[in-house]
Amino acid sequence: TPSTPDTPTSFAITSIDATGMTVGWTGSTNAGSFTDLTYQIERSTNGTDFTLLTYITGTSYKDTTTVNGVTYYYRVYASSAEFGESAVTDADSGVAQGPREPGTGGGGLSMACMVLGGFGFGFDYNDD
Repeated sequence: TPSTPDTPTSFAITSIDATGMTVGWTGSTNAGSFTDLTYQIERSTNGTDFTLLTYITGTSYKDTTTVNGVTYYYRVYASSAEFGESAVTDADSGVAQGPREPGTGGGGLSMACMVLGGFGFGFDYNDD
């Protein structure tokens, strides 16, 4: 049985365009040992304070919520509810390109529900 997932490798921003920023990486070398492995993608605008952006089972993700001209930092780690988490990769950063401008759009109420070993709700209000 595995201990914890191996840290993903070769993490980088692979493209930046008008619709968002894409990050990619090589999956954990022991990924096949886990039935519940996900990759947790974190984002920051200052390179220090990271928050969870999303979690996926693949090895690339396109963030379509970026704002033109803002620098974003991303990093990723592997996670298994049963066996724990890998170390976090080094962060990579890039500057978002149009069309969304700061303070224009994206406002309103959004609701998300996440189920991972339990039940929870998340609410976010953005008054851009």
